[in-house]
This record gives sequence, C-alpha cells and structure tokens, in this order.
Amino acid sequence: MWKAFIDYDGGTISIDGAPTNNDICIVATGLQGWYSTPDLKVDSAERTSGDGNHKLTNSDIRYAARVVTLSFYVIGKTRDKIIEGMEMLNSLSHKIVKMRVIDSHGDTYVNGYVSTDFASGKVVGDRVAGSITLTCPDPARYSHEPSRGYLSSAASANDGLVFKGGVMQFPLSYGAPANDIGATCTVVNNGSSRAYPVITVSPGFSDVTITNTETGAQIRYVGFIAANLVIDNKTHTANINGVDVTRNLVARGFETIPPHGSATFTLNAEGSGTVEIETYSTYI
Repeated sequence: MWKAFIDYDGGTISIDGAPTNNDICIVATGLQGWYSTPDLKVDSAERTSGDGNHKLTNSDIRYAARVVTLSFYVIGKTRDKIIEGMEMLNSLSHKIVKMRVIDSHGDTYVNGYVSTDFASGKVVGDRVAGSITLTCPDPARYSHEPSRGYLSSAASANDGLVFKGGVMQFPLSYGAPANDIGATCTVVNNGSSRAYPVITVSPGFSDVTITNTETGAQIRYVGFIAANLVIDNKTHTANINGVDVTRNLVARGFETIPPHGSATFTLNAEGSGTVEIETYSTYI
C-alpha cells in the first residue's frame, strides 16, 4: 500500500482514498517516474581518431528534470462532487508544489509544477479517471525527515572553579549548560545519490571553522555573526538574512555526503552558540 500527498500554498490534497470534508476522495491507481532515474544529460564527444568516445568522469554524469505521473480516480457521490474534485486538482496550476509519497520503502518528496489530464472527461458511475504529471527541475527525491547534527564551541579553559594564590576567584563561571550538543556531530545520507548538507550558525560566533574529520576539508567564516549564518554546500554560498556574505568564507571546502554514507564534522570557533548541520537522504 502507498499513498501520496500534494502540498501547495493553501493546503494539502490527499491521494489516499480518504474522503475530504466535501465527500470527495481521490484514489491512486498508478505512479510512474518515481523510482526510475530521470533521463540522462551527458555530453559525450566521439574521438576523431580511434574507437569510441572520450573518457568521462563521475562529475560528467548528469540527469534531466524528473517527470512523475500519478494516475487516480476522483470519486464523489454526485457528478457535481466529481467535477468539484477535478477543479480542486486543476487549482494546482501556476504553483510549485511538493509531492510526497509514503510506502513500505520510505517517505520521500519532490518539488515541481503540474499539469492534469482528464482526457476522457467521462464520469462512469461515481468516478472519473485522471492523472497529474509533475515536472521537477531538481530531479532528486528527498527524505521527508532530515538528519541533523549539532555542534557547540568547546568550553573556555576559564570556566568552572578558578583559584589564584590558593584563593577561589569570583564570580564563578560554569560555561554552557550540559546537553547533547558537543564539538563533534555526524549526519547520515541513506539515499542512492550524494547529499549536500546545509550549515546554520547561530549568532554570537566569530571566526568559525567546520572540519570534515574524514576528508580534512574545511569551511571557515571570518567575521562576527550577528544573525543566523546559512552555508549551502550545494550552491557554495553563505548568507545572513538573505544577504550574500560568501566573500567572508576564507576556506571553501564544500562537502557532499556519499550515497549510503555519513559525514562527521568538528567545530573550532571563537564565541559561543550552536551550529546545526542538516541533510536529507537523497535519491536519484
């Protein structure tokens, strides 16, 4: 058994056979293009002399937009209700929507724009057959739930009880409260394609360095952080409140997380705060 949901600005359409408040239900009958890879988009030049084409690398293998077709029945007690259900699906036009599919293999989603098809337009009994085609400029499917890790700067050497000349010094400082946040964290990609983590650095830090413990690659931001700093490993950019501050990245060891793999990161920073590293299992 599987079920689908389409989220859009204004609500969610459930394609799971459950009736809506208007006594309309949509029952899925088929799903194409969800588990298969999209069309290849590879430039492979033939050799002018010799057999075959020039050698390719992994980075040369790219994919076109994903196209997903979901077929269904719109079921209603009356013809007017069935048409109401058709118009509800047609209202997805001119919108970027999120399609989420839950089945025994997982819970993943894609983003794209839709076209609907009620080719026959013929109501048979209490239902009409139709389909939605979703074109996804980003061909990847993503897990509904992300993998998140959290980092905090190490406690200062001056935290705790400090003595000078045998006399305990005041005021006492005990540092940040104990919790599950530490100087190391691991995030996981259970998908079949590389994943790109997004790093969010809270205010209060300056001169932040985040290191991948396996590869040694580093991302370093220099400057005081007055609002959340977001570093995107896919676009190779950094921004604060939507303002591009990529110029302040003096080390740009942007990282991906391999399929069915993980990555562990450490933090070295001045100041105090929290770093969140988030990634979604990614499927192609």
